[in-house]
Amino acid sequence: MMLHHNRRRVKNAVYSLIDNVLFREGSTTGSKQSVPNNQSNDIEDEQQTAMELSHSLLLNEEALSQIADSKKSIFVYEWLRFLDKVLAAAQKSDIKEQQKTLVKQLRCQVLESHGPPSRLLLGKCFANIYSIGDTFSMFETVNFCNDIIKSKDDSPSYLPTRLAAVAVIGAMYEKLGRVVGSSFMETIQNLIKALKNAESTGRCEIMLCLEQILQGLGSAGQSCHKDIYKAARAALQDRTMAVRCAAAKCLLELHKEAVFMYTTELETVVSFCYRAFDGSNYDVRSAVAKLLGVLLATTQTYCVAGDNPAEGAAENRPSIDVTNTQHVLISALQELGSLVKGLSTCAAPLLTDTSNNICDTVASVLLHPSHSARLAAAWCLRCIATALPSQLSPLLDRCIDNLQHLKGSPEAVSGYSGAITALLGGVRECPLGLPHSKGKAIFNVAEDLLRTAAQNSRMSLHRTQAGWLILAGVMTLGSPVIRNHLPKLLLLWRNAFPRSSKELESEKARGDAFTWQVTLEGRAGALCAMESFIEHCKELVTEDVIRRLMTPLECAMTMLAE
Repeated sequence: MMLHHNRRRVKNAVYSLIDNVLFREGSTTGSKQSVPNNQSNDIEDEQQTAMELSHSLLLNEEALSQIADSKKSIFVYEWLRFLDKVLAAAQKSDIKEQQKTLVKQLRCQVLESHGPPSRLLLGKCFANIYSIGDTFSMFETVNFCNDIIKSKDDSPSYLPTRLAAVAVIGAMYEKLGRVVGSSFMETIQNLIKALKNAESTGRCEIMLCLEQILQGLGSAGQSCHKDIYKAARAALQDRTMAVRCAAAKCLLELHKEAVFMYTTELETVVSFCYRAFDGSNYDVRSAVAKLLGVLLATTQTYCVAGDNPAEGAAENRPSIDVTNTQHVLISALQELGSLVKGLSTCAAPLLTDTSNNICDTVASVLLHPSHSARLAAAWCLRCIATALPSQLSPLLDRCIDNLQHLKGSPEAVSGYSGAITALLGGVRECPLGLPHSKGKAIFNVAEDLLRTAAQNSRMSLHRTQAGWLILAGVMTLGSPVIRNHLPKLLLLWRNAFPRSSKELESEKARGDAFTWQVTLEGRAGALCAMESFIEHCKELVTEDVIRRLMTPLECAMTMLAE
């Protein structure tokens, strides 16, 4: 029923059906048509052999050329499906020697007339190759797809090729994000231009591709936000319902970085959303309603001290004074924290009153766009925990759960990691302390953030900062908690820095500005965690530990001298 609203989920279900039905239909068909047993067995053996030949890192072109044309698309799909699973668990060394040939084969398949399942897998395979392997041909692939999108060939036979190029572009930008570089401006302009003359399927896929690009680029795509906004806004009036759904999803992703959508353009967006309801189906109404709800909820965040963005848009005011709003919020949190801390246990009736929901209200600010407001909320939660130690463990549990569920949101990762660290810092002021198992759980959360930082370029900086920040907070729990985690901790510190002067020299020749920003933030966080470790875990600072710490410290000193 939710075909377009849950498009990706439905696609996965369809692909599963293909796996379970399409490649087994030979034996079923044979039984229905009463094929002799020996002939049926020959057919099954032939299909089984073909599928086995497709299970290789490189496409078996010789086997492909020998099978019937009607089965070639199935052979390629099976290869892509196998390749997707292999790349998900592969290392750079596994594909290094064959990457050039593999990329060439995948580009050739983009030019073939494949259906949606194969197109989706093509995009995932390209994205995985460049995320784990060398990126030397990445821009060539982007330009290759851009040329296909720009092609003036409007024949029906060329449509699958164009759709495949759009799918590849979307998957690459979604996974690689800023790594793709400044080429996104040309790509977005090509997509918007192609949107004007595309048929319904093309318009839908282009909208979904723009959504993926926005998700991968984050704030880096700010220069194209207005163009995407205009294209998606117009697509809300498209005669095809699937295109309207895709446009609503695109605008929903855009609002995360484009402040103008819930300030100066709020009234216009709301108007277009209402028009999108005309003649719509259930899927469109659901998608547009979600967009409206999120926009209005975001607007409400800024409705402080009588500021109303909707009225401001109607009066043609340029924007809301967001800075003043943040100051008001920060001041209120600081006053509330000081008041609760001063009242101590006397504040219990106020904090436990469910009608006030003070803890919930303060915790909601951890998702605020302003970093200063998030830090103020974290400090306020610490004041609540020290005033009422019984609230410490529940608040930590809430922050840990929310952080794990919202690891894809920069604000959530920043806000909840700051709150966890602030609460850990307040443990020493609580007479009963913290359960030993809680420290272990928090250490694992920090380790997971650092381990998954490189998996998503849009989140790598935030997860790196959060991971080291939480580790520095865990150190304040002292030697009893850290003792069992010391081997992992030493390994994390070792991996954060080059292991030799030769490795330090070689890394200077690679990496762009964003990569270096993530690297330096990680090393700064590692040094802060070291400082916290030495200050709070003096019993563990043995001669052997000092010797192991000297290598990263010497590396840091060398970098400062450059």
